[in-house]
Amino acid sequence: MSAAIRAKASHNLRVSEGVDIYAPRVKWVELPPEKPLG
Repeated sequence: MSAAIRAKASHNLRVSEGVDIYAPRVKWVELPPEKPLG
């Protein structure tokens, strides 16, 4: 059971890392073009 929990936790960690990596790109795409970045 603990092995399954560990596998699920590592999978969730990978998913959250992917969200952290891709979220800025999604936000950048969703920004209106008249709003410059940085």
